Amino acid sequence: MKSVADYLKFACEIAGDDDVDHLQRWKLLKWTEDLQSFLGTRDGANVWIPGGILAVPIEPPLPQDYGRDEFRDLQVAIRTVLDGVTREYGMHEHTNIKFSYSLHPIFGHYIMNVMGATRDVFLFKLALLLAGEASRIILKCPEPKCGKFFYRVRKQKYCSRLCTVRASVRNKRNGLAKPKGKDGSARILHNRKIGSKRRKRNKAQ
Repeated sequence: MKSVADYLKFACEIAGDDDVDHLQRWKLLKWTEDLQSFLGTRDGANVWIPGGILAVPIEPPLPQDYGRDEFRDLQVAIRTVLDGVTREYGMHEHTNIKFSYSLHPIFGHYIMNVMGATRDVFLFKLALLLAGEASRIILKCPEPKCGKFFYRVRKQKYCSRLCTVRASVRNKRNGLAKPKGKDGSARILHNRKIGSKRRKRNKAQ
């Protein structure tokens, strides 16, 4: 993971998995590695969070020891945080985290060293990443049968191609599909082109 987008996509991936209890071993190992990368603890190295903050998990289970039970608990917390970011109205559930911190002078300025349980340090970093503009990139899929959180790319409205197709089929069935262009002009032009081609074919015959 090298960017804010990578971090947020990973958080959405954990939140969106509906079968953490039966997580396949390869995916569990991948999540464990990604969790270490998210917190900057992979290969024994730590990375700074933008703003001069260093997140350090010090209470077990540590990121490299995370299993299905720990990821399930983390998933619940992530969903609560993302729900608070994506929901415009209504009551928002609070998420409690506990950590200690200290200030360290380095290269002429100070950094904040944040230490605590893996879950709490993860949620602290996630909250920082979601501050400001980044929170507008995380959406909740409006498809009734889905509702997963996802990292929006461009004008993306649904989390996946499947949900986009489902919504399109339902809208057409309910007569909600809108013609492209003003007053259906795009559809009119399309029909004219088809009619022109047919007339040309008939003349050729």
